[in-house]
Amino acid sequence: MAGIKAILGKLKPRRPLLGEVVSSAFTALFLCAAVDLLIPGRGAFYDISGFTNGGFLKFFVLFAAVFLVLSAVRIFIAASDRIMRLLLLASFMFYTVICMSQSDDTYFCLFACLASVPVILYALPPRPETETVRDMPNWTLTVILCVFGLYFALLYGAETVCRYMTMATPTFDFGIFSQMFHNMRESFLPVTTCERGMLLSHFQIHISPIWYLFLPFYAIFPTPITLEICQAVMLALGVIPVFLLTKKSGLGNTAKALFAALYVLYPALGGGTYYDVHENKFLAPLLILLFYLAEKDSMIPALVCGLAVCAVKEDAPVYVAVFGIYLLLSAKERNRRFTGAALLFLALAYFGAAVYILSRFGAGVMSYRYDNFMGSGQTSLFSVIINVFRDPAHTLYEISGAGGDYSKLTFALQTLLPLGLLPLITKKPERLILLIPFVLVNLMSDYQYQHDIFYQYTYGSFAFLLYMSVKNYADLSQNTRRTIAAAALCASVLLCTQTSWRRAAYVKRYCSKAADYDEVRTTLESIPEDASVSANTFLCPALSARKELYSIENHDPGYLVDYVALDLRYAANAELYLKYTADEGYTMIYFKQGWLALFQKNAEG
Repeated sequence: MAGIKAILGKLKPRRPLLGEVVSSAFTALFLCAAVDLLIPGRGAFYDISGFTNGGFLKFFVLFAAVFLVLSAVRIFIAASDRIMRLLLLASFMFYTVICMSQSDDTYFCLFACLASVPVILYALPPRPETETVRDMPNWTLTVILCVFGLYFALLYGAETVCRYMTMATPTFDFGIFSQMFHNMRESFLPVTTCERGMLLSHFQIHISPIWYLFLPFYAIFPTPITLEICQAVMLALGVIPVFLLTKKSGLGNTAKALFAALYVLYPALGGGTYYDVHENKFLAPLLILLFYLAEKDSMIPALVCGLAVCAVKEDAPVYVAVFGIYLLLSAKERNRRFTGAALLFLALAYFGAAVYILSRFGAGVMSYRYDNFMGSGQTSLFSVIINVFRDPAHTLYEISGAGGDYSKLTFALQTLLPLGLLPLITKKPERLILLIPFVLVNLMSDYQYQHDIFYQYTYGSFAFLLYMSVKNYADLSQNTRRTIAAAALCASVLLCTQTSWRRAAYVKRYCSKAADYDEVRTTLESIPEDASVSANTFLCPALSARKELYSIENHDPGYLVDYVALDLRYAANAELYLKYTADEGYTMIYFKQGWLALFQKNAEG
């Protein structure tokens, strides 16, 4: 009886403030709008063609009921204010996540991220700086890190595997690497025929010995699926160096979980996997590990890790050089500055050797991606450096994407908002050196794929942005940390929903027509391994276990190949189908309407 009286004693009605009434109204509105979008047959939020007056009446009744319940809680339970504020934020995120899942409009998503800021400021009012905040237990952090790692590996592993199973992976770049690994398993040499229409080493195009780390797994399981799984697991393991870096930076368990979440939810990290495997994706976990080793003053391991970064690609030493310069200019400890000097020397030496090898024995460095910084007759990257210093206004012009192209501004928001703009929030100007890879690789070039979150060029700069975020976060006050952390998480969830999660449809696509996909792929794999084949781009990965394979879009060897495989899923290949059907040198040996036509060269041909 005493307990009941105590409870009733707390239920003293009070007059709610105007702000509380508005908060309850918006919470009810977001919840009801979310429920309305989940009704079967309702359609997307931007489609109001099915609205009727009767439907509005039901909506209003539900809104009024929810609003009255929330208001009653506020009136009779004085201690409910914090919960009600958080409920407003939760209802806003619930509603906007549903909207993001229905829309692929990037600008709408960016606006929603900005709109979350006032909601966060209301939901998380400042606390006294002296207030003690309970940190997350170690066992909880361990569970969260494992869940984050498994989430990334399983989601993107399954999606990219099914992307291959549905024959949605093109020759460039997945077919190239699939055939390269087949040849590496056979002869240890990274040679391909489908990359340039002739037999050559991939290292004549890009020097990437880092690929040999995947070779033991491919040797045991020789299928393109192995490459997709290895990449997903490798990126998921990046949670470990993120944890080590945040631990070394003196952050608590809650902050460690926060940055692990920002890592796995980063739109470009998951988004880039949808353009299949690429050596650049080694950069994210390797660079974060390098940052940790340097912070730990482990010079020899840092140099080994720096060498591994250089082995990713001929331009990867740029990342090591920038970090070396940062250590030289910012570190107070002598050992750390010495590590920076050693990393800088290593990067310059490796880059010089790589440029020489490519110029002498390969296809040269791809300097054309910086044509917008080259004058008449200039072709070298050294000219780019000179012109940047000679005309800094032009550099700003190109970075801003001036001239009506807002793709770079969009890209900057897509990559900085999920980190709460933390890379830019610092009072230490030397840290701005770490922005060089982001500016140099992603914003300066007019090569469109380098400022697109669905390609491989974001992984190196992301590591630097995350490192800057950790360093800058550690310098902030408790209240500022809390607000920025909430904003970063909200933006990460919204952008990830609108980008990576919206693309997660390959598992469903494969399951819907598994028998058809398996039949076509089995037919392609039944072609003798010693036969030469020319095929459309999306068929090449399934045919990659052979020495002679050509992408028909880039090389048509005619009678030089034994088999021609045409992808009938696309109307653009109809002309090729008519050509080979009428060609007396070939006989069609397999046909599946709307799927595949397979031609074999006649013996007399």
